[in-house]
Amino acid sequence: MMEKLNTVLEQFKTGATCIKERRHRHFVSWDLRLAPGKTVAKVERCTKELGLALSLPSAPIVEVISSEGIVRLHATRGNAAVIPASETMKKSTGKGFAIGESSDGSVVEPVFPDHPHTLIAGTTGSGKSSLMHTILANIAAKVGAGERHLVYLVDPKQVEFAAYKPGQTIRRISRTFAEALETLALVEGIMESRYSELRARNCVSSAELPTMIPIYVFIDEISDLVGRGKEFTERLERIAQKSRAAGIYFVLATQHPDRKVLGSGIQANFQARIVCRVADATSSRVVLGRSGAQHLAGKGDALLKSGLLEGYRFQASFIEPRAASAAFTRAERRAG
Repeated sequence: MMEKLNTVLEQFKTGATCIKERRHRHFVSWDLRLAPGKTVAKVERCTKELGLALSLPSAPIVEVISSEGIVRLHATRGNAAVIPASETMKKSTGKGFAIGESSDGSVVEPVFPDHPHTLIAGTTGSGKSSLMHTILANIAAKVGAGERHLVYLVDPKQVEFAAYKPGQTIRRISRTFAEALETLALVEGIMESRYSELRARNCVSSAELPTMIPIYVFIDEISDLVGRGKEFTERLERIAQKSRAAGIYFVLATQHPDRKVLGSGIQANFQARIVCRVADATSSRVVLGRSGAQHLAGKGDALLKSGLLEGYRFQASFIEPRAASAAFTRAERRAG
C-alpha cells in the first residue's frame, strides 16, 4: 500500500514521500516526509482522493508531528471490530477511565482529577453516546473496587440515560429543564460547601481531603438546555469555573457543536474534547480547533484533545446502556 500511496502523492505533486507504514486492528497510519519548500496544505487538499485510491472507509486525517519532522496520515481499516469496554477496562492501570484503544494498541485512559471538564461531540451513530456509557461503566468498576463516587445525570431527551436508576452512586437523574436547573443548583451548593471546608482546613483542593468524594455530572445534549435561556448556561459556566478544585467534574455531550451552543464560556471551561464524527468541517473547527473530525469513520472512531494531545486518534470501546446500569447495581451490592 505504501507504493500506491506514493504514486497518488506524486500524481498530486504534493512533494511528500511515505517513509513508514503502521498497522493496527483498527487503524493504519503512514508517515510522510515533505520535500523542502512543500506545504502540508497540499497533502490536506487531496485527502479524499487518497481515501479513494487506497479504498479506505473514510478520508485519512492529517497530523503534523513537528518534533519528528513528519506528516502522519491516520485512517481506519474497513474490517475494524468492536472493542468491548470490559476488554479495555481489564487493561486499565486503575488511575483513570479506560475509554478505548489507540493506534499502537495501548489503552486510552484519561485521569479525571488531572483532566479538564470534558466535552464530547458527534453525530448520530458516531459513538458519542457509547463513550458516556463507557465512562459510567468505569465509575461503576471503581465503586465495585471499594472507591466512593457520586454521579448526577441530566437527560433532557429522556432517552440516553433511561436504563439507569438512582441509587447509592447515581444520586439523581434529571429529565426536564426545571429538574436540570435544580441539579445545577444542588451541585453549586455542594461546591460552595466544599470550598468553605477547604478554607477552614487551609487546603487548596479536594485532593488534600480524602473525605471529599469525587462527583461527576453528565449532561446529554447540552443544546436542548442552552436554548432554553441564559439561566442554565450562566449557572453551568459559573460552577465549571471553580468546581474541579472541589472534586466536581462535568461531562457534556452534544450532536450540535456550533458556536450558538458552545459559547465562549463553555469553550473556555470545557477544554478537554473527545470528538467523534461530526457533520462538517465547520463543526470540527468549533470543537477541535481544526477540520478533520468530519472524516472520522463513526462507530467510536474518535479524536482526543487535552493538554499536549492535539487530535489523538483512538477507537472508543463499547458497552450497552443496560450493561453499564447493571454494573452499578452489582458494584453497590459488592460495596455493601
